[in-house]
Order: sequence, then C-alpha cells, then structure tokens
Amino acid sequence: MIHGNNGDAIELGLSLPDGATDQYPRVRIYTDAGALDDTIDLTHVAYGFYKGTYTPGATGFFNAIVVVYTDAGHTVESTTYGRSGAILKIDEIETNINDILADTVTINWSDVTFIKDIEGGRWIREGTQMKFYKSDNVTLIATFNLLKADGTAAGESDDVFERVFV
Repeated sequence: MIHGNNGDAIELGLSLPDGATDQYPRVRIYTDAGALDDTIDLTHVAYGFYKGTYTPGATGFFNAIVVVYTDAGHTVESTTYGRSGAILKIDEIETNINDILADTVTINWSDVTFIKDIEGGRWIREGTQMKFYKSDNVTLIATFNLLKADGTAAGESDDVFERVFV
C-alpha cells in the first residue's frame, strides 16, 4: 500500500526486470468506487526504471493499475510484462499555519520553562527534602518534602511514598 496526503505529489515508479528502456508504462488511478481519477504516463529514467508523479485531489482509497505498452500511443499492450497494481491511501493533512499558531497561544510557557529547568539541572536529596536546581546547578527552583506512606517525613534510609511541593 502506498500512503500519501491530499494535494502532495506522490512519486510512482516501475522497474522492468529485464531493464528494457523502450516501453511506455501508464498508470491509471481509480477511485474506490471504480471511477477513473487520473492517468499518468511514466517516463524512463535509467536501466528500465520508469517514474511519474500523481497529485491526489481527494482523500480515501484509490487503485493504481499499471499497464506497459510497446508504443508511445499506448495502443498495443506488451505481452512481455503483465499488468500490476497497488492500493493508494490518501489522507487529509492540515496545513493551516493559523491553526497551529492558535494552538500554541494556549500553552503556558512558564510551565514549559519550569519543566525544562527541573529536567536540566541538579537534583539533591538533603535530609527529608529533595531540591531541584536550574541547569547552572546553583539556582534553586523547587523544593519538595519527602514523605513515607504513613505521611511522616522520609529520612535518608526511608522509602519515599510521596513528595509535596514546599
């Protein structure tokens, strides 16, 4: 199955096993309902490899049928190469930059910065607390009290069940 996006060019290719350079492959693209959507003539590139471009104008499933002809008029079907086919799945892709910008407006950037700072700096357990520093390893940005399962302070040798922001 070939995947693509509506409106984006899809490269179609055919390689003839004997390397023939004098053939005229044509791809017909049919909708899932069987209607002809497009016809693409493949051109020879090198060593029996032919290619062409299909730009879908709709989403859904399509059937690509490849027929190799012996003449440029596409009237005599080759008896050497059989027909072949492939299924195309075309998806919709959102490319509206305004939608992307609108989504980023709702991001709380101070939260993103806080997460970046916590992940990028030093972490130190001191007694019953855990301290987090910015990436400079000097600037303290958060302190948490460490608690055991019963809610009392967790010492150095205790298992921590919960942390509470101070």
